[in-house]
Amino acid sequence: MMKLELMLMQYAGKRIQLLPAWPNDWTADFELHAPYRTTVEGHVENGKITNLKVTPSWDAMAIGTAGYTVMLLVLALEHDGITLDRGDFFARF
Repeated sequence: MMKLELMLMQYAGKRIQLLPAWPNDWTADFELHAPYRTTVEGHVENGKITNLKVTPSWDAMAIGTAGYTVMLLVLALEHDGITLDRGDFFARF
């Protein structure tokens, strides 16, 4: 990965971290590739991500749509500083 890409996204195994080193006053549209044929797209402005799209659809089929939705929820929570290492996490649909 290039340095700007690493500032936008880093990953370890199946865990993806967005904006680990991205300055809050920088703006960008991005489309990045992660492991397991995953693509992460979005727009970042003022330290916030909008228009976030995480694919592939095959992953949703592998873990089910509820599991895929929870994965997207966890990514959004982690972006806001709420991480799973702080304790148990429960999502109700």
